[in-house]
Amino acid sequence: MYRIMKTHEFEDSVYFRATCSCDWHKHAHEIEVRQDEDLGEVMVGISTTIDANEKYCNTKFYEKIWWRIKTAITALFIGRIEAGSEFLFENTKQVDAYLEAIKKAMNDLKKEE
Repeated sequence: MYRIMKTHEFEDSVYFRATCSCDWHKHAHEIEVRQDEDLGEVMVGISTTIDANEKYCNTKFYEKIWWRIKTAITALFIGRIEAGSEFLFENTKQVDAYLEAIKKAMNDLKKEE
């Protein structure tokens, strides 16, 4: 598949890694497709690394440090943080491969039932 590869496969889950078109090795999506046999539900999890420099790349040093402090305090006292990241798709071929990987994982899990 285009810019996406299967990394692990187990009886109830399939894992993929999709790379961003920016080609930074840390900027990727880890995709987990898992089926819960008891509930009959399928879970799709997408995780990524979010870097302070990505959010504040054009700001001053002390603004980056302040953001990190606020984020750490929020995580410590509230127990969660909100974050976002952009993922660049090079073209529609990459978008199709991303979606096709999820569909293929769901079909693979259905075969194992």
